[in-house]
Order: sequence, then structure tokens, then C-alpha cells
Amino acid sequence: MKNTLYLYSFILLLIVSINTNAVDETIPHPIDERGLMSQIAVKTTKLFRPVEIIEIRNGVLQTPELTIAPGTVVVIDNKDKANHRMMYAPGPNNELVDNFTSTVIKPDDLWGVEFVDPGVYPYRCTLHPEKEHGVVRVVEGYDL
Repeated sequence: MKNTLYLYSFILLLIVSINTNAVDETIPHPIDERGLMSQIAVKTTKLFRPVEIIEIRNGVLQTPELTIAPGTVVVIDNKDKANHRMMYAPGPNNELVDNFTSTVIKPDDLWGVEFVDPGVYPYRCTLHPEKEHGVVRVVEGYDL
């Protein structure tokens, strides 16, 4: 009887552990529906996928040109005193059909987007396009 109880306990434990390991469903996506992220979300994201951070300081993008692998999350970190709004434009070598625009990124806010498809993605701040623009290149097989 004692062995049967151990066996049933083991089977129950096995069933529970199998049903609770659905990582994709249990870990919330770090980017909310507006694209905003928290500092904790950025740190957590780094555990599961590559993350590159583009800081804005004194009205200047600190890394205007970036080459990444597919699946990388690019985070805009607004360390500036002004609001910013990033727009990724469609082009001949990317998968965008329409402009992809962020929400307003307020000072000390983080905004992120995950790049899945290889291509060249020019971007600019819609509020300061003359001095805040760059390009993200997503290259298959690129190794950070």
C-alpha cells in the first residue's frame, strides 16, 4: 500500500510538472502593447534573447547604426530631457509594409521592438528627424 501511494504521488507530480513547463505561455512578453518596457523587463529579456540598447542623450542617438541577428530586441532608452517618437520606415530590404511608429517615449522611458525578419530598417525620431536618425540591419547568422 505504501509503495502504491508513492507511485501515485510520483505520477501526480510528473503530470503537474509536465503541464507547468510551458515557458512561452507562462512568461509574459517583456514589451507591452505600446512597446514600453521596464528596467526589470529589459534585464529579464536578456536572459532569453539578445538585447541591444540605443540611448538618446542630449538630443543625440548614441548608437545610430546597429547590426543585429533576427530575434534581437532593440530598446530605445530615453536619457534625454525631451520626448521622442521613433518611426521605422518600409524599404526595399525589409518586411515592413507601413511605417512602424512608437508611442511617445518620455524622459526615462524605455521602448522596445523585436526584429524577426532580416532586412535594413531605417528609423528616425518623428519629433527631431533632422538630427535623430539611423538604421538597424538585421542579418541572418550574425553573431554578436
